[in-house]
Amino acid sequence: MHARERVRGRVIGLYGMSALGLRAFSGVTVGMLGSLIGIHYSLAFSALALLAVTTALLAFTLRPARA
Repeated sequence: MHARERVRGRVIGLYGMSALGLRAFSGVTVGMLGSLIGIHYSLAFSALALLAVTTALLAFTLRPARA
């Protein structure tokens, strides 16, 4: 694991919270949006939102550090 020892517990906690919490929340949003626009479009929208967030976080992580 690449996290520093003093923040390792926080990183694992954040991972667990996001893995379990976002799964439940996405079920509600996909279901509600799916009832309005259709389940296939709802899943496509959710996948595009995940891709956008992942790309933004990757860009934030790979940016050069300020001196």
